[in-house]
Amino acid sequence: MFFGKPIRTLSPFEVNDGLKKGEILLVDVRERAENAAACIDCSLLLPLSEFNPNQIPSADGKLIVIYCRSGVRSADALKRCVNAGIENIAHMGGGIIAWSAQQLPIVSKK
Repeated sequence: MFFGKPIRTLSPFEVNDGLKKGEILLVDVRERAENAAACIDCSLLLPLSEFNPNQIPSADGKLIVIYCRSGVRSADALKRCVNAGIENIAHMGGGIIAWSAQQLPIVSKK
């Protein structure tokens, strides 16, 4: 709970399904080097070190899902978004580590 609102956590499978259906805007809050090494295709990079919830573009009715390496930074970013009044938002539990463990597709930019 944050500000009396439940923090919504999605599994990697739920995120993958939502991406396939075009229902999710995925935001990566890891740092640039982490993103370049491995990322989930079609995610928007907004590193937590310079994160501003107002930089998240309009999701056009999609659920905004934030992810990081393990789920800690994404939970922090989620709290910042809730504090900024952003609704229809969640984070991916376990981050890209959990995503990789489920053998879901990852892209390398190197």
